[in-house]
Amino acid sequence: MNATHLHLMLNHLPVVGMLLAVMVGLYAWRFGSREVRRLALGIVAAAGGMALPAYLTGSRAERAEPQRSPVERALLREHEEAAGIAFLLAELTGIVALGALFGAYRSPQWLDRGFAVAIAGAAVTSASMAYTAHLGGQIAHPETRGGTPHIDASPVGADEEISSVP
Repeated sequence: MNATHLHLMLNHLPVVGMLLAVMVGLYAWRFGSREVRRLALGIVAAAGGMALPAYLTGSRAERAEPQRSPVERALLREHEEAAGIAFLLAELTGIVALGALFGAYRSPQWLDRGFAVAIAGAAVTSASMAYTAHLGGQIAHPETRGGTPHIDASPVGADEEISSVP
């Protein structure tokens, strides 16, 4: 396994984790369950923690493939800038979630207020992470870039009907 592979594996965890936290949080908000609110906050905190290794492996993944086209280098710079913002949002949201969880032991108001802020933060973080992942996908998958010509790789005559088999 190389650095790029490790980065690609790790970066899915916080993206999916934040989205899951938002869905669980909306469920908890709709049905008023304090236990599910705590679960949602725990997921936010875990996703925030998982953002660290995903972010840190990005530089190693970049250095693993030094031969990049000018288009890939431009996409990489844009991806790095978006990743910095998404990482900062994830860490701040995770800290708010931890604060709400620990503060809830002192006062139930901590849970309610922290939950609202953390789930709102997780929604913003999810959007930021989705954009960052989209940019990263364009680096690895040129076919997803807008304006890239599509090359038909089907065999010659593949669209012709076969009338009989000898």
